[in-house]
Amino acid sequence: MPSRFNVIAAVFIAAFASSVAAANASPQATQAPADPQFEAAKSFVSFYTFNRLGYKQVCDKQAVDVSVFVTTFVNEHAAPYAKALSVLQAHGISEAAVMARLQPTIASSEPGVRQALTDMAVGENAGTTTLDGCKFLAAHAEKLAGDLDIRKFHPEILQALSGNKP
Repeated sequence: MPSRFNVIAAVFIAAFASSVAAANASPQATQAPADPQFEAAKSFVSFYTFNRLGYKQVCDKQAVDVSVFVTTFVNEHAAPYAKALSVLQAHGISEAAVMARLQPTIASSEPGVRQALTDMAVGENAGTTTLDGCKFLAAHAEKLAGDLDIRKFHPEILQALSGNKP
């Protein structure tokens, strides 16, 4: 189950990184070497924002409260999120700009999120619908939020975000 969440989150990591790269493209910028900390910040913020908003938006439409999942996820990732925002802000990208860039991607991902929730319900023998997936997410919110620990799936992102080289 967590791997399905992470697969979808990876789409957002790539989408945000691409949108920032396109927005910042200039002849000098394209020739400069990539800043690993900046790239990690973009990746982390995409992962964080998607998991904070994507499932909530779909489950809200199903009238299922997944706020415990969201709160747990946000609390577990508060420190790296603060670091990522500071890195982005040092590159002239505000939190509002991040949200403006990611919101259309999150909105367009609804079919994938719905499918992930359905797959989760089926895989856990908890039903066969998006509603069932949302109910399962709500019922197991703390565990599922904990399963989305970026340190487990993408430790290289946190390592680069902290400014450490591999």
